[in-house]
Amino acid sequence: MIIQAIFVFSQLDTLNTIPPPNLDISHDEVTIYTPADREADGAYVLKSGYELTSTQKQAALQYCDSFYGYRIDDLGEATNTYNCHGYAWHMIENEIVEEAEYDTVWLKYEVHYWTQHLKQSYEEVSWRENAKIRFQNLSDHSAIATDDPDVIISKWGNLPLFKHDIDDCPYYSNLGLKYYWIKKPVISDPPEAMYTDDTHKFSETRFVKYYIEGIEYYWEILGNNLTQVGANGDFEFTAEATSHVGTDTLCLHITTPSGQTNSDTIEITLNPPPPAPDPDDFDVYVEELGGNGVPGSPGGPFELCEGEQYYVSLYPYHLFDDYGITDVEFDFTFDYDVLDEGDDYIEIEVNSSPEDEEGEVYVTSLAAGYTTFKFMDFEDGCGGYYMMMSPNPATTETTVTLESANINEPIDENIEWEIEVYSPTHILKETKNKLKGKTHKIQTNGWKAGVYIVRAKYKDKIIPGKLIVQD
Repeated sequence: MIIQAIFVFSQLDTLNTIPPPNLDISHDEVTIYTPADREADGAYVLKSGYELTSTQKQAALQYCDSFYGYRIDDLGEATNTYNCHGYAWHMIENEIVEEAEYDTVWLKYEVHYWTQHLKQSYEEVSWRENAKIRFQNLSDHSAIATDDPDVIISKWGNLPLFKHDIDDCPYYSNLGLKYYWIKKPVISDPPEAMYTDDTHKFSETRFVKYYIEGIEYYWEILGNNLTQVGANGDFEFTAEATSHVGTDTLCLHITTPSGQTNSDTIEITLNPPPPAPDPDDFDVYVEELGGNGVPGSPGGPFELCEGEQYYVSLYPYHLFDDYGITDVEFDFTFDYDVLDEGDDYIEIEVNSSPEDEEGEVYVTSLAAGYTTFKFMDFEDGCGGYYMMMSPNPATTETTVTLESANINEPIDENIEWEIEVYSPTHILKETKNKLKGKTHKIQTNGWKAGVYIVRAKYKDKIIPGKLIVQD
């Protein structure tokens, strides 16, 4: 880069011997990378034999001092090895840590590789100390901000590196300045939640290839509900959750060798309650008490019989734990008695026809509290059939008679049917099959007093009844 200062200084005989950098002859093109790992074109390193002599370097410094006087401080000698862009965007970081393959480069092109594109490393900010500065338009120049807004540090082409007032240099500051700061790091893959004793490895993704030993990484837990686990690398941090219910904050702070800092912060949810149950995630399951699921189960409509006993619960069962369900309540529009109930089930005896009746399920969960959760529909599963027993109560025997409430479907006495009798403790007491006709006698002599369940199976329908036995 040949800046206007070369032409201003050409009146000095000594400076006439300073060869302006010829990038086609004195430099070799090399590949460098921005902090966000974007390949930057137009970087050159000086070939052997093309560096300024000590006499030329001293002459350049003396003339600059004579031109600007005490208003400038030299921080580095004149050299063809790097220019203003190479210093501000590359060398100021790498010179300190000496980790880059090419510490000093002459950047031929503008600095958009650092400030534009999805992989940009720096973003535009207002003035601040240590910010990188870009002179606009015709003034193709870069610099570093100091603690004084009017004072900057910049390399003047192949002349020395100076600390100087913005206007005390060969570039036109009145064309506008832009300031740039390192973008914040990015903490990758935060979990949706962490539970007690869960561990998770967090990592930084934006600058993991940036001057490996030059950038400083500092991970910080802002609360007492996450703990660091084991040794962690600069780019990685492993944390473990405690039993606390709530949130904790994890921060990653970075500091570049030139003193620019930024940070990323994420909030971690710890031991959250299970999500509120969704009605679409569940069905209702109904089964005969001590038997199989009824027709329509799970989901419904359920076919039930008057006089029969049933077990009702939500389905599938494992979702109770997944959703933190603490209590389930059932209600039905038909007449029923509650035989037993728990947090997630109810046992009932149906006392009236369930035809075209409904039911509701009320669910209490850790997340959603008390809500109406599910609706049920019921049908008569006995097809209008019922049984009569006489005498009832009985002492020595009773006669069971099958009847139909539907005059269009009377009992067919030529169809075989079955009957079972269960004791008050739900033990099978008697069973008969291949019965014909409408009636069957049950001998009860010697039976213990109590309520016995009688179940007839006719045309794939279960017809229930109760028999009371007396001493």
